[in-house]
Amino acid sequence: MPLPDEMDSTVETFINWAEGNQWMVRRHRDEAGIPAAISSRYRNVPEEYLCFLRKAAFLGTSDETEWFNCASDFEGTSKLAFRWDEFERISLQAADADDVWQSTIRQFWDRNLPVFMSVKNDYAY
Repeated sequence: MPLPDEMDSTVETFINWAEGNQWMVRRHRDEAGIPAAISSRYRNVPEEYLCFLRKAAFLGTSDETEWFNCASDFEGTSKLAFRWDEFERISLQAADADDVWQSTIRQFWDRNLPVFMSVKNDYAY
């Protein structure tokens, strides 16, 4: 695992790469906290992603078809049409009243934090 300064540098390098490749980037003025939706549900979140969440307020393509989930997504204050847990919601709706299927879906998403989302060609995370 990288040291905190190395991690910070790696995240900064990535954000700078995104800016240089015409991705839309907004940074937090001050480092943001970790949203409760993450800390209450997910264990073992990679430190690199937590560092990213503290720095990036938004990072996505100019057409907003691909983006990284940032703190505002998890807090429900994002202006994007897709919520951070949209794929889970869609799956639960498809499972209808099948309790076993719904439980399986929840277990999957309890283990899989959607860091990046895309609706460019198909839905992907």
